[in-house]
Amino acid sequence: MLNGYHEQRVSGLPSDVPVQSYSYDRRSTTYLYGYDAPSCIKLVEKARQLYGQAPKSSLCQYRGLAFVLDEHGLRPLPVEER
Repeated sequence: MLNGYHEQRVSGLPSDVPVQSYSYDRRSTTYLYGYDAPSCIKLVEKARQLYGQAPKSSLCQYRGLAFVLDEHGLRPLPVEER
């Protein structure tokens, strides 16, 4: 499940893996968006309430273009400053 203010995309998964994406851009009524530590703590609790369980992993990042989830965990890719 992907959540964010802007539309989210995923790549590199087999086609039979279901993906749910919620965002403000897509006018999803249950999108979640965190931008700092306090809002991210609330986001995890809200996810637990909405979906019946807490996220297995979460990454609360204000800016980012891409993130990686692999055997090393969840982490953002570096963002080039403009």
